[in-house]
Amino acid sequence: MKYNIKITTTSNFEGYKVEKYFDVITTHVIVGTNVFSDIAASWTDFFGGYSNNYQKKLSLIKQKAISNLKQDAKYLGANAIIGFSLDIDEISGKNTSMFMITAIGTPVILNLNLNNENIDYHDTPVITGEELDIILRKKIIKKHLEQTPNIALTNDIWEFIIENKYWEICYELISCSILWQKWQVDNDKRRTRDYIKIYLENLNKEKIISILYNLYLDSKISHFHELIYDIITNKSLFDIDEIIKLLEVKNEYTKYQIFNLIVVRKEVYFKDDIEKLKIIIELIKKNYPEIVQYSSQKKLLSSKESEIWICKCNAKNPTEVSICSNCQHDRYGFSKNQINPPNAIKFIEETLEVIEMIK
Repeated sequence: MKYNIKITTTSNFEGYKVEKYFDVITTHVIVGTNVFSDIAASWTDFFGGYSNNYQKKLSLIKQKAISNLKQDAKYLGANAIIGFSLDIDEISGKNTSMFMITAIGTPVILNLNLNNENIDYHDTPVITGEELDIILRKKIIKKHLEQTPNIALTNDIWEFIIENKYWEICYELISCSILWQKWQVDNDKRRTRDYIKIYLENLNKEKIISILYNLYLDSKISHFHELIYDIITNKSLFDIDEIIKLLEVKNEYTKYQIFNLIVVRKEVYFKDDIEKLKIIIELIKKNYPEIVQYSSQKKLLSSKESEIWICKCNAKNPTEVSICSNCQHDRYGFSKNQINPPNAIKFIEETLEVIEMIK
């Protein structure tokens, strides 16, 4: 899909005034090593008619990276990109090896009126033959996952899915991966896990947040919860709106998972986040109260009574003890190694204190 956005490797556009600068953006295109090994092999037959095909393939990869970068710039409201550069790195898991093409640039808003240039940024997108092939292949892959979920994907299909950021099949892909791992040998299990990690890490941020939160709280795919949680924390994907939605839905399974997400740092905090963080505190207090009963009992060899709390397992504990001596759970039903409601509230209150001090 084409975006009518100017792009240059230099730090400015001659004749245009930059009215606003955005933070540097990056986008990645993942391709299998076979693409480059095939290209290298083709040089030996340079005059055999194949070199043009591989040059075209390299050009398409580059154009895809540029197109993704333009899409991200347009999403921010920019109409140009300066300081553009392209880089190629190898990324490897234990059983996978792929190349990552990284496009980098600074989105800006140019004052186009200075050159009396009128550009229609809402022109009708034109689909290329390459884009049409991608759409058709995506449909075939989706059909394969739906009709033959027990048949694992080949390396080529995995690389296609990753390269084209096929987020629409995320849930089906992970569900099928769990099925495959039941019969795969250890090397294939690790390879599948590596592919899932690369796939999730390279989805567009606006797509991945909602997907990851829903996957992490789905008990059916607990096999990948640790991996998903690592991605959320490593990429600072704390999302206040998603947390609020999840807190409003009381669920016995998710209540133990959601507090792990609450104590993840957000990449950037805004003034609007202050009220939302306060809403999270109120929802925690409302939906996750103590689940114990309080009573009193006589002390040994004394007529005085002491206060106690009675756990859900019916064990009696003195009030100065926070963990039940019998079941090793606290007054909220959480084990001593889990993030519980008071821990989460303290974390948010400390965050709020700093934000309100700086604003």
